[in-house]
Amino acid sequence: MKSGISKYMTLVVLATSAASIGISFAEEKSNEVELTQEIFEATESEIQRESNYDGSYSDIMEKVEERLKVEVYAVVPFKGKQLYTVFTTKGAYTVDKSVSIAFKGKVIEIATGQNIQGEHLDQVKDVIKSKIEQRSAIEAFTSRQSTAPNQAHVTDTEVPTLRKLNPIVPPATVLAPPTQGLTRNSSENTALARDKVVELSPEAFQALKKQTSPMERMKHLAKERTMEYPGAQYYAERKRQNDLKMQTAPVVENADKNARNEHDGSEDTASILNTLKNLPDHLRRQHGPKYAPKILTNISDEQFVVYEPNEEVKFRGTLTVATDFTCPYCKMLHSLVPNLTEQGVRVRYMPYPRSRIMNYEFSPNFTIDQYIARTKTEPLNQLGQLAVAGYCSEDNATAFNELFATKSLTKWPSQIADQCEGTIREFKILGDLLYGGSVPYMVWSNNTGDKSEMGTIKGVLKKDRTIDDLLERLEF
Repeated sequence: MKSGISKYMTLVVLATSAASIGISFAEEKSNEVELTQEIFEATESEIQRESNYDGSYSDIMEKVEERLKVEVYAVVPFKGKQLYTVFTTKGAYTVDKSVSIAFKGKVIEIATGQNIQGEHLDQVKDVIKSKIEQRSAIEAFTSRQSTAPNQAHVTDTEVPTLRKLNPIVPPATVLAPPTQGLTRNSSENTALARDKVVELSPEAFQALKKQTSPMERMKHLAKERTMEYPGAQYYAERKRQNDLKMQTAPVVENADKNARNEHDGSEDTASILNTLKNLPDHLRRQHGPKYAPKILTNISDEQFVVYEPNEEVKFRGTLTVATDFTCPYCKMLHSLVPNLTEQGVRVRYMPYPRSRIMNYEFSPNFTIDQYIARTKTEPLNQLGQLAVAGYCSEDNATAFNELFATKSLTKWPSQIADQCEGTIREFKILGDLLYGGSVPYMVWSNNTGDKSEMGTIKGVLKKDRTIDDLLERLEF
């Protein structure tokens, strides 16, 4: 009997425990359902708020301005609105929705490779431009009060900031009308002061215009900021020099023509180089090639890289070529050399690298004399060394074949004499004075001494195959 009761009690306890567990599990599931429902409702509410959002993103703007200490121009959301691009007075930031993180730099979409910030800028660039103009106008308005001409009480010490930004602004005593003899209680003097015409110099007028016109002020500030960079200063100086040369070009050109008329046929190399050296760049490029026949035909074959003509055919003449193995058109002409030599033409190469052969950094206003001196003495860069190695090789014609084919040499000369290296330096200077970087340039001479058969040929054409094709463009 006791044993039966014990079994019965055990079953009751087990049933009670199971019921408790079932009730607990049901409560947990109920709580989970309620929690899930709350999350769903919150998410739905958030989505609803997003869909009704007016696009101003004022909360993000306020947080960015407060935390980053900047002024916000515009906010553009990423897809999904998890990140935002914020354009400010200190550049563009990428922030999250709560503005707990912010970083600068490009944001690239990996799938397309597009710059997302660049796309965002295109969307709001007009808004940003408008806000910048409004801000500049306000700054200009608040800063120009002390520079108005009719405020006679303004002193020179009251405009130090504007005087600093615009050094050409005259002192306030120059801008203001004279006040000597005026009294506050005199209506006649007050009327005279009001009707007084202040005469400003052109410099003072332009300065006042910059202070009172927002757009002029912005342009002036932008120009001042740009001119702080050495590169801008260099190009401004170069433009000034070019403008000066263009103004004086007719005078220089007439002087050059007179000099050539006086020395026609009797100029030596030194006088020709001095003439070219003293010409402005644009006139040197224009007249330099005309002097080339008088100089290059007087230099012996030993100074050039020579490809000898076929002795079995009649000798036609000598073609002296200013060439650069890095130039594609020079390479095109080099492919014609076997044809030219087979037609009885001696081809002489004057190695003339177009780029600089030394790494010396010149000042912005360097002179031609300084350039020549440095070209003669400064250590050669890689291009200069390669040109010297090819020219000073025992078989320099074969070496230049390799330079044109590969722009490199497999075998360098074991020893290079200073005189041999100096010849390349002299050719570089001569090429700059005669051709100004234009290659290939050719001088033709039939070796008869007849000047009517001597002239220059510029460049090479795809249709050129023979010496006669080249001579069709011979200029005397």
